[in-house]
Amino acid sequence: MEVLLPPGGAVPPPRIRPLQVESLEVLEGTLRVQVGGDRFEVDAGDRLRVEAKRLHRWWNAGKGTVRFRIEVTPALNREWMIREIFASCNRRGSAKPSLWDGAYIIAQVPGECSLGSVPEPIQRLAVPVLAAVGRMLGLTKVSPKAAEEGRSLRRDSSTTMPPLGT
Repeated sequence: MEVLLPPGGAVPPPRIRPLQVESLEVLEGTLRVQVGGDRFEVDAGDRLRVEAKRLHRWWNAGKGTVRFRIEVTPALNREWMIREIFASCNRRGSAKPSLWDGAYIIAQVPGECSLGSVPEPIQRLAVPVLAAVGRMLGLTKVSPKAAEEGRSLRRDSSTTMPPLGT
């Protein structure tokens, strides 16, 4: 998947992918990445691999747009997940998805993503409840997963993330 990240853009919060490896290749600009306690600047032409079970986050602290390719293996539901997170952010004009959308997305992909800032036992209890309440009250705007609809996912050529702090 190719991602366009404007200045200040990020994918919050820090997260752990228990089952997947993320490989990033920067095509334009400089991507900042934190893996555990280490920070990296990944420039155009450089690559970085984030192993499974590592707390990580990435953002654009530069003045220009960062264009990069991300590959997650195994892919599982990653494309749907990132597309819906970005769509929620863009709907809100914010760098963060709504609480309801975020909970619904994470609830749909059990075991694929863990929020680094929230203890796992709390996530296991709170995420399904928040997802159910959001759906019940019509507060979740996420597209259902393709498997629920019986059709394949639409492939996007790129995804744009809004600036951080908006």
